[in-house]
Amino acid sequence: MKLVKLKPATKDYIWAGDKLKKWGKEAPYDNIAECWELSFHKDGPSLIDSGEEKGKRLMDVATKDDIGTYASSFPFFPVLIKLIDSGSNLSVQVHPDDAYALKKEDSFGKTEMWYVISHEKGAGLYVGLKEDSTKEEIKEALENSTILEKLNFFPVEDGNCFFIPSGTIHAIGKGVSVIEIQQNSNLTYRLYDYDRVGKDGKKRELHIEKALEVIDYHKYKRPTFQKGVIGRSKYFVSYRKDAKKNPLLSASSDSFVTVTFLSGEGMIGDLPYHALDTFFLPASQKAEIKGDGIYVMTRLEHPTHVIGVDIGGTSIKVGLVDQKGKILEEKAFPSVNINQRKAMSLLCDTIQEILDDQKMTIDQIKGIGVGCPGSINSEKGVCEYANNLPWGNFKIATGLRKRFPVEVKVNNDANCAALGEYIFGGYRKYQNILLVTLGTGVGGGIIIDGKLYGGKEGKGGEIGHTLFSLNGRDCTCGQKGCFEAYTSVTALIKDTKEILKDYPNSILYEMTDNDLSKINGKMICVAYQKKDEAATKAFDRYVMFLSEGLLSFMNIFRMDAILLGGGLAESGETLLGPVREYCEKRNYGFGKAPKVEIQKATLGNKAGILGAASLLFES
Repeated sequence: MKLVKLKPATKDYIWAGDKLKKWGKEAPYDNIAECWELSFHKDGPSLIDSGEEKGKRLMDVATKDDIGTYASSFPFFPVLIKLIDSGSNLSVQVHPDDAYALKKEDSFGKTEMWYVISHEKGAGLYVGLKEDSTKEEIKEALENSTILEKLNFFPVEDGNCFFIPSGTIHAIGKGVSVIEIQQNSNLTYRLYDYDRVGKDGKKRELHIEKALEVIDYHKYKRPTFQKGVIGRSKYFVSYRKDAKKNPLLSASSDSFVTVTFLSGEGMIGDLPYHALDTFFLPASQKAEIKGDGIYVMTRLEHPTHVIGVDIGGTSIKVGLVDQKGKILEEKAFPSVNINQRKAMSLLCDTIQEILDDQKMTIDQIKGIGVGCPGSINSEKGVCEYANNLPWGNFKIATGLRKRFPVEVKVNNDANCAALGEYIFGGYRKYQNILLVTLGTGVGGGIIIDGKLYGGKEGKGGEIGHTLFSLNGRDCTCGQKGCFEAYTSVTALIKDTKEILKDYPNSILYEMTDNDLSKINGKMICVAYQKKDEAATKAFDRYVMFLSEGLLSFMNIFRMDAILLGGGLAESGETLLGPVREYCEKRNYGFGKAPKVEIQKATLGNKAGILGAASLLFES
């Protein structure tokens, strides 16, 4: 298939204006409301209007190769492009997101954008709520016919752009013509229609109950985009371009390109164009424009950013991460003494703040990854229990999806850290990795054949709670003898304090001003480096405990590498050197088994956010 001109399907809704016909669009009725310029939708497919396939439906001719590898990966053709001309006000309406539409309507939802191509004096658009509102307040406004008072009214000029995510109440006012680029859906819930009657003499149907379920009740914040971009979502990216300055079109193998000329005339490839003509350029092809005017170019682009959420015992960190592992912006808020409802509210608000700061919308985001301590059901996205947080059965994924209609993945924080080290920490050379995090407790994450291994419900990898000593030390989990009870930093500090009773001259007393409650893992490492007897005795015992546990894990998994992370691992070779020496002397089979590398995790304090983000970058 090569470049083709398209012929739109047309609609004559009761609010139709007369401009589209004046501008040369053809239809068997007096006024045209909509021209579906690019459409694979059954309610109005566009036709090919040039070449050998002229008169055929584009959806019947275009192959997956023509559409592009990424664009054809969607379960439906992703985009629909319309020209709309309003002779009177359109209904006040809202569109559901995919999750709701698939569940309730067996359809996909709808996100859209408008680019104003013509307007009458004083004309405008209603987009979004002026202020945060409630379901009850909107319902009352509908009953009192005062809903327009709740909405932003934007007087328009030609060239204005408005991005309208699903859930946003909106309406096109009288005397406005737009190019609408939208998700390929025809699903609309009307809230208010000025008590108009349709062509059948009856009032047009309203869908108030469904609409009230899908409205975004937050104050509308008008998104802005990078220069030249007029709309961006996972279903389309659209650009405004000048034909003189941007005469070359190139479609990658990922996606087709669609061009709608808003003005001018000339040639595109070997086809003539005039204002409001639309063309389809198949994937992997090029075309040159010889002429003038402004055009809107639309294609699909892979989302390249992820929100990473690191839930900890004292704070929750949120970051915007690109596919190279760069954290573009980070925010945090305390997690101490807040309940699940408050935590979710603050988390959603923080994510939105970051998107607003970056002039992005949620549709530009690949998804949200969350790392959380405790027992996590990764299949359902639920934190069932966490030692250091007052939460239980916290439905994290469900809560986030209610606000943000994107993919959400939730996993144990140590599992996330392991995946983050593999993807962003420079350890892709290893296909099999065990990460051991040494902190207040001991966590573990397992990578097998380059994939995160979580076991049933994602609850595997709890190496801190493997049995180390039968009927041994008490563990915070309620059991006895866990690996964590011997190898956490908490355990090292406790052992060191006990040993210090026999070493009154230890420099650790000086380092803590004789207040041993101030002692921490870093102090013990420093004292060990200075050959303090008490610190050396405690540290050597700790190395023995840790190494014996690692030897057991080696015998079970025989990984390519074990990575040590957490605060204590920041001491580097002070810890890693003695652990390697111990393990090499006691390697299974008298040293004949394959060697397991022992390395330091590299992401440091970025591990939480990058690890969570890596859940979306895993593939």
